[in-house]
Amino acid sequence: MPKKRLDVNWKREVHTEDFKPALRRYTRYLEENGLRESTISSYVFRVGKFLEFAQTDEPDADDFAAFQETLYDKRLSRSSINNYCLPSSGIMRCVGNP
Repeated sequence: MPKKRLDVNWKREVHTEDFKPALRRYTRYLEENGLRESTISSYVFRVGKFLEFAQTDEPDADDFAAFQETLYDKRLSRSSINNYCLPSSGIMRCVGNP
């Protein structure tokens, strides 16, 4: 009886990318910088939304600019935009894309 080969698809599709490793790294980065747990959970949630938008776990300045523009287009308040932009710029420093 011939052996069956396991059919494995190693490709990562853009819309199904797993951002958990990047979010764990970012959580450690925030903990090392002494942020409170409530701040960390808020930042990680917002960064998760940014990574979903950028469709990558290593966003660059162009991704950030497009995300910021989208927030403005949604007519969010200035404080809401700032609440998304501060942590989103932080993930770029964390991955080395200031």
